[in-house]
Order: sequence, then C-alpha cells, then structure tokens
Amino acid sequence: MDMDSYPFSTDPYRLRGRAFSIVGSMTSDSQWRDAALVSGRLSSWAFTNSILIAAQHRLEAERFDGMPADPTLLASKPQWARMGRYPKDGRTPYRIVEQDGTTLTTRYVFDVSQTDGEPFLQLAPSKPSATVFASMLDAMCEGLNVQPQADADPDMDPELVDPADRIHSTALLIARTLVADDVPESLAETAALTAACMVCGAVGCDTAVDSFGFETGAEGLLLCGGVARKAARRIIAYCGRGTGYRDGSMLAPPPSSSDGAGLADMGEEAAMDVEPATASLIGLDNPVPPVQSIDFGGLE
Repeated sequence: MDMDSYPFSTDPYRLRGRAFSIVGSMTSDSQWRDAALVSGRLSSWAFTNSILIAAQHRLEAERFDGMPADPTLLASKPQWARMGRYPKDGRTPYRIVEQDGTTLTTRYVFDVSQTDGEPFLQLAPSKPSATVFASMLDAMCEGLNVQPQADADPDMDPELVDPADRIHSTALLIARTLVADDVPESLAETAALTAACMVCGAVGCDTAVDSFGFETGAEGLLLCGGVARKAARRIIAYCGRGTGYRDGSMLAPPPSSSDGAGLADMGEEAAMDVEPATASLIGLDNPVPPVQSIDFGGLE
C-alpha cells in the first residue's frame, strides 16, 4: 500500500471503493485468513470497516514507532475526550463509513495506541479462557441441533483436543448453519470458514485452515465477509454471555436489529459500526451484542 495515498479520502464513496480495492488485492488464502482474524478481534465493527481500519493502522504504524501490530480499541475523538484521553500530536484518525438508509457518511475514530491521557482501565477480560469458550460453543451447538463431533473420531475424547482446534472446528460447524441461506452456494463455504476464523481471532487464537479456495471478485468477497461477520458476531455474543468476554471494540455500539442493506449497500450490516452521536459514556464498557439479538428461528 502506497504511503502517497495516505491518509485515506474523506469521501465515503471513495472509502467504499477503497475497501473494494483492498479486498480485490487479496490474492491468497493467507491474506483473507489474516483479514478475518483481525475482523474477529474487532468483532463489534462491520467487516468493511474492519478492513479499512486495519489498512490505515498498518500505514500509521509505518509513521510512528511503538504502535501495536493490530488495532485494539477504537473510539471517536469526543468519546476519548470524555475519558480524559486525546489524540497524540500528528496522529491521523481512521476514516470509516457509516450508512443511514441510502446515504453514506464518513466517521473518524482513533485507536487507543494513538491517544494519551488518563489510564484506560479495561474492566473485563481481554479474552476468555479458550477451554470455557469451547464449552460454550458445544452448548450453542446443542441449541442449534448441530453435532460438534459429527466429523471427528467417535473414540476421541473431545477434552483431549487442543482448545484452539475445537474452537475453529466447532465454530465452522455452527457457521455453516448460520450462513446457509444468506449467500450463494458457491460462497457459503468461504463465508463459513471466514466466520470460524473471526471467532478464533476474537478469542485470541490463530488458526491454520485448509485453503479457502475462493474464486470470486471483490464484491463477492465483501458479501461473503459481511455474512461471515453476522455469523461470527452471533457466535461471539452467545459465548460471551457465559465467559464475561468483551471484544477489542468495546466502544462500538451493539448491532441494531437491521438485517442490513445488501450488496448494493456494502454487502453487510448497515450502520452498525460507529458510535451514534447520542451514545452515552456507558459505551465504554459495551458488551458484545446482547443475547436477545440472537434469533435461532428458521435454522432447523
């Protein structure tokens, strides 16, 4: 990515085009997997915006020493000010896109690594125990009538399987159910694998997956990523209720009940990715989406 094109445009339509361009430049499965892992760590943020944030963070890290490899905690300048923190000199806000109906607007957020001021206390665990998270996935499987060990050796004790492997394999089984009707059949498996990687990213465990094998353009991949984001968010929300987990985007709002606006409008959930102007300070410790946002209907 060329530093000459940084900072990103402030025009929301150019930003959306930039997201398409970034995804179109992902020519290997490993690049897509890495994007999914980052999106999982930012699991309150829509997929397109996680792509934009990650790309801008890498460019910002080239300008300033000491920044973490990945963005961790994001908020608008007014939100940080309410917490006694302010952007460091010379730091560039990350441009993201918000959609309201058919209108796109640009919003600006800073990562905690770009700010100084009052110490920030993360009141909840940064990640849950992988073992507990795996157990919660098993419970979710039961609620969805999914067999967690359907493809495993029946004589193998699931407790002996590495928790990271259990998280990936079980999340994949759940995701296959959750994305089944939301994308074309040709994209369903890629979306499910992407969702499983996002769940692993949220928990903090890397995962080595088989080849995604996608053969589609940027529009198809963005649609796939948006659907995967929905599935992963539902899995993380369910498991988070039992583990006390708060993701790396605590300052983002929980998603609305909107079903999103479809591929024509970014191929993902609409207006779920930035703080509303009326958000209160309680957003500081905002949990993953509440369990009542999970609807298991129609998944049999």
